Amino acid sequence: MSNRWSKALIVGGAPNVPHRCPCEDGRTLVICADSGAGTLRHWGVKPQWIVGDMDSISADDLAYWEQRDVEFRRFPVEKDKTDMDLAVDFALEEQVPEVWITGAWGGRVDHSLGNVEILFRLATAGIANRIVTDDGYLTVVGDAWEATLPRESTVSLLPMTSVVRGITTQGLYYSLRDAVLKRGSTLGISNHTVASPVSLTTVSGLLLVMVAPPQPRL
Repeated sequence: MSNRWSKALIVGGAPNVPHRCPCEDGRTLVICADSGAGTLRHWGVKPQWIVGDMDSISADDLAYWEQRDVEFRRFPVEKDKTDMDLAVDFALEEQVPEVWITGAWGGRVDHSLGNVEILFRLATAGIANRIVTDDGYLTVVGDAWEATLPRESTVSLLPMTSVVRGITTQGLYYSLRDAVLKRGSTLGISNHTVASPVSLTTVSGLLLVMVAPPQPRL
């Protein structure tokens, strides 16, 4: 892997985004997928590239980034990949060890589900991955995963492969020991943390892990 970048941050145009840029540290490769240009402008973060067919970026945002000499990588509207998927391709060309995506959840359901498939693609390639939302994140993992989370955070597990075997968790209220989850099961939904860090290991298969912080009590 290249030592040039610590990770890639890809920003799309879906509405569910953090209030601030989640990981711009000077070594983050920032790529905009089409109308994510508005979010980056709001954050005051300049991308390395703006990628896509430019069918949803506003004229004002397009002019703003053109004036700041951002490179545009343009594609036809009729293509075989979404703008987000194309942006991921460019990140992988830079040999980044990790890809974070935001502006990828909410809005159009088909695009949101497609972005989960992108996480699956990254996990299959051994690339750490995450979709960041305004109140948590999603990641597809295999073998092992660990995170420091507040108590009462919601953690849900969904199998991405037909079967996930040997699932063992620590730090969750409903613990699993050498468990098996199959596609179509809701067994892993809506668990919560009782200790930190939270961890899980698997013997085979890939899991979608969804994390949300504790909600305020009414």
